[in-house]
Amino acid sequence: MGICCMKVTPCLFFFFNHILFILGALVVGFGIWILMDVDPFSAFLQVSSPSIKWAAYVLIAVGGITLLKGFLGCASILCGVQCFLGLYIICLLLIIACQIGTGIYVYSQEESFKEKLAVAFGDFLQAYAPKNGTREPMEIALDFVQTNFSCCGWTGPENWLVNKVLQERNWTYYPCSCANDTLHDFGFCPLPNTSVPHEAKVEDWPVRKEGCKDAVYKWMEGNFDIILGVSIGLLITEVLGMVLALCICKKKGWMC
Repeated sequence: MGICCMKVTPCLFFFFNHILFILGALVVGFGIWILMDVDPFSAFLQVSSPSIKWAAYVLIAVGGITLLKGFLGCASILCGVQCFLGLYIICLLLIIACQIGTGIYVYSQEESFKEKLAVAFGDFLQAYAPKNGTREPMEIALDFVQTNFSCCGWTGPENWLVNKVLQERNWTYYPCSCANDTLHDFGFCPLPNTSVPHEAKVEDWPVRKEGCKDAVYKWMEGNFDIILGVSIGLLITEVLGMVLALCICKKKGWMC
């Protein structure tokens, strides 16, 4: 039974390190996707909360170290190099501590992040003012969110009351990306038939009444659930790898 365990344990260790390598590559991919994604909504999230960028860097670092662990683990079995196994255990301890610390930080900052996102959205609404058909990156992101999520404002179209351009025009214009139709996707559109010639109300705008808050949170939760699932799978595999590595260290003749 002892001989069997001595032969099976290194093989299981080798198998788990292959899984670690794949999961590490996925984590690195998620981090690069967050940083390099050209989607305007991703740019909106990064600008509204710098912690998104830091989270991406953490993912890349965690994934990179995981790739290194997978290499060291496989090399320790194939080449029989004991120092590789020692480096593997040290890297594993560091990365597990980093993952747990990052998870606790992200969980504790969830409400703070949502508050920052709401404030940033309000600032974008206030400063929105396309000129001569050109838009700033955040104006493009704002139109993208409202058009693709079929929403208007953060909690509703009344959030647009802070916009300086609409104030100057006495609300006789409305944001085109909020419109019920899809003829326009950015800028401000004039009211077709307003009953008040010099001043209108938000209720007169032909726009969607739903805010973007719930849609944005739903999008974030859906994508973060994928990252969370990969991270949990990675952590479980790391713990199993640690147990196998410690078992191998106690044995002699552990070559598979």
